[in-house]
Amino acid sequence: MELHAPKKVVFLDVDGTIAPLDAPIPQSAVDAIRMARQNGAKVLLCTGRSRAELQPNVMAIGFDGMVGGAGAFVDIDGVNIFFAKLEDRQVVEIIDYFDSHAVHGFFQSPAVTYARRASMEAFVAMLGRNVKPGTDPVVIPGIVAKENLYECRDVTKVFFLSEVTSVDEVRDHFSGRFMVINNTIGLPGDRSGELSRLGITKATGMEAVLRFYGCERSDSIAIGDGYNDLEMIEYAGTGIAMGNAVEPLKRLADYVTADIHEDGLYKAFRHTGLID
Repeated sequence: MELHAPKKVVFLDVDGTIAPLDAPIPQSAVDAIRMARQNGAKVLLCTGRSRAELQPNVMAIGFDGMVGGAGAFVDIDGVNIFFAKLEDRQVVEIIDYFDSHAVHGFFQSPAVTYARRASMEAFVAMLGRNVKPGTDPVVIPGIVAKENLYECRDVTKVFFLSEVTSVDEVRDHFSGRFMVINNTIGLPGDRSGELSRLGITKATGMEAVLRFYGCERSDSIAIGDGYNDLEMIEYAGTGIAMGNAVEPLKRLADYVTADIHEDGLYKAFRHTGLID
């Protein structure tokens, strides 16, 4: 691993920032990331996903590391440097509440995400994904079917959805014990969200990365589009919102770039001088 300080450290959300929900990754985004690294910047993913949930086409771009689980773990050059999980008793509390309120939970560890088959079916149905004939409709990359969720270990974050219980109801129930935010991955925002440890955000992972590299906050650039990017954008020396970002993120950002479908990531890299 290199220990000298890079020129800039760039943190990128995945869904809605690098990868559109409804189209291939723009080639301009791939080019921008690769050119920035060639120019001496360190570029890391900063995502709510686990390692296994990252799409092959995203990983093929090439990165210096990742902040995963919305800040719960950090890998640099394939080596883990930070890890913060939920306590086992907290996982039990979450499962018990979900089971009694018809909430589907996806329990994420750094390496894999577990969910019951019924939850995977509900996810596919809510997403409205078309399934090819002859394929298993609930094969979701990075998610493994597990009926006994009480056996899950090293849980860093929980994605959830429900047709009965709203995100606000989940938030009210766990107020003061967990962070609960609305999701921005193409599902109904009032019926799906993320639950994580209090005090653990993408900014937590960013801080660990900057400490590792010996950099200041002013050396960091963050680009995102969703609610779980708020702390990331606020923490960064330069926070940039995609043109397709939620309004609270746009208001918080130092700069709003173009939409993901309009070469927004490439234009953000040009704006900050990462590439010419």
